Parts: sequence; structure tokens; C-alpha cells
Amino acid sequence: MTEKHPNYSSYVYCANNPVNLIDPDGRDWFVNDQGFYLWSNNSSVSGFSYAGNVLPPSVSRYQILEQKNGRLFHKNTDDWLNRNINSYLGTNLNEKLPYDRAQESFNDELLTTAVGVGIGKLGGLAFKALSRAGGSLWNVEGGWLARGFVYEEMLGGNLAKGYPVIDKFVKGVATSIKTLDLRTKGYQNSSKVLSVLKKYIKKLEAFEGVNRGGINTTGGKITEKVLEVGVPKGASAAQVEAIQAAVKYGEEVGIKVNVRIVK
Repeated sequence: MTEKHPNYSSYVYCANNPVNLIDPDGRDWFVNDQGFYLWSNNSSVSGFSYAGNVLPPSVSRYQILEQKNGRLFHKNTDDWLNRNINSYLGTNLNEKLPYDRAQESFNDELLTTAVGVGIGKLGGLAFKALSRAGGSLWNVEGGWLARGFVYEEMLGGNLAKGYPVIDKFVKGVATSIKTLDLRTKGYQNSSKVLSVLKKYIKKLEAFEGVNRGGINTTGGKITEKVLEVGVPKGASAAQVEAIQAAVKYGEEVGIKVNVRIVK
């Protein structure tokens, strides 16, 4: 979608660091069919589907909505007319532009994933696998192992195959990268979703680093641990609650959990 506020970063609200400085109030993002996002502490929002707790990098400020008195408004806009009326007359008109479905048209970026990584930016095998899958991570041939490999590439995994527990290590941040296909039969039971996520969190919590393949993460070199989880669109309210519980558990044990919706 074309940036409608080019003088502003999409991430002013989190100090231009959406990976490490996501709003810490327990809320999650929900997205509607036109690609507009709403921040909510509920497990479901009418007309919106769960979109993880990390805002996709391709989202512009204009696509971020807020709800007031049952109505939706574009959070990062200014209704100058209402603002001036309020200033002169002391009224309390809303100073944000209202969201109107009938007037909005959403144009998808060319073959871009929900985490904002165009498949053209992927290299080698990952690019070929995602291309054959029509740009959808969940259609990648080869099961969860192949899907995991592609997702690691999408998020910049830089450790050799076989490196234990983590897939990326940059400036002290140790990141474990996972995918969870919530559409499969086993995950229809939300307790299974929570148990698997907690297993990933506990494994990362216990990891103290290794020296392998020229990458040494021992001796206090790890300053932060992050679990990145890619999930498909369409999570149920029960699955969202399980994810929210896992994120909270991660906070309690010092693990940052980022959940992203991936096409």
C-alpha cells in the first residue's frame, strides 16, 4: 500500500524499533480484510482477524486504526476542521479522520509476505521454495522442516544448520525461529498451542550458548533471548488466548515472544 504519510516512520509509536520495543501492555494486533490494523486486548474483534503482537513492517501509519465510542478512526491522522472547531467553540468533536470502508481501497504490495519480506529478497533455495508455493509459506513443499528453513531465511537466520536451539545471533540477541500451523488438527485444541509454545520458551530459557561453527554464544555473550513464531491468518479466539498466555509466560521468564501472521 502506498505510504500516505511519507514524512513519518511507521514505527514512531515504538521508537522506530518494532522488533524490540513493541508496546508492552499485553495487547495484540487485529487486521480486517482491507488491511487496516487495530490494537486490542481482546482475544477477538468483530470484523477483524488475529494478526500477532508484532506490526508488519510494510504497514503504513494510515493503516493503523483506533476505536472510540464504538467507531473506528485512523489513529495517525488529523481532522483539522474538527480540531479548529474544538479550539474555537470548546466542543469535543473527534479530531481523527473516521474509517469508512466504502471509501477505502487496499492495494496489496506485489507478492509480499505479511512480515514485509518480498520473496525477491530471499536467496537460493528459500526463494525457489517460496516461489513454487505461490508466495505462501504454508504451501511450501517438504513439511514443517522446509517451512522452517524458509521462515528462518525470511527473518534473517544466520546460524548453520544444526546449531542448537537458536537460529539467529546478532549483537547479543539470541533468536529461536519457529512456525506453528494453527490450521492443523492437533492445534484445534488450544491447550496444545500453549504447551508447544511453552516448550519452545523453556528450551530457549535453558539455553546458555555453545561454541560451534565459528559462532561462540557462551560466556555471557547472550544479552537477550527472543522467540519468533510465524502463524497463518485465521486463529480462533481460543488459539489467540493460548498465544497471549504464552507471551505472558515468556515475559515472566525473560523471553520476548514475537508472534507474526505470515501468508
